[in-house]
Amino acid sequence: MARIVRFENLGRSTLSFECLAGLPQIVPFGLNEWLLKHMSRTMEAFAEIPHVADHLPFYKMKTEPSDKPEVQWIHGGFFMCAIRRGKTLPIIVEPERVFGQDTSFRDPESRHDIHGVACLDCHREGVPKKS
Repeated sequence: MARIVRFENLGRSTLSFECLAGLPQIVPFGLNEWLLKHMSRTMEAFAEIPHVADHLPFYKMKTEPSDKPEVQWIHGGFFMCAIRRGKTLPIIVEPERVFGQDTSFRDPESRHDIHGVACLDCHREGVPKKS
C-alpha cells in the first residue's frame, strides 16, 4: 500500500503545522491471528523492528513461535518509509510515544478518541440514506 499526501495552503497567510499519519500498530510479518489475539504480549518478545535508525523499519518476527525442537528463523518482513523532498523521515515505531498507555480508543475522555466523531461532523448536509 502506498499513500501520497499533499498539503496545499489555499489561504493568504503562511501556515505552520505538524502532521502525524499512520497506523497505531503494525502486526509483524510471521505473526498469525490466533497468536495475536491470545498471546499478543508474549509475542512481543518474538518480534523485532530492525533499521529504525535508518528510517526504514522492518517489522518481523525473529523466529517462528512454535513448540518445535528446531528453530525456524523468519527472514521476511513488512517495511515502511516516509519521504519528503527526496529524504527519508523518522518513523515512530512505539505506539506509546503517540497514544500513551491507552491505545484502545474506548475512553471518551481520551484526547485520541476516534469514536466521538458524529455522522453530522462529516455530512453537514445530512447523513446519506442507505440504499
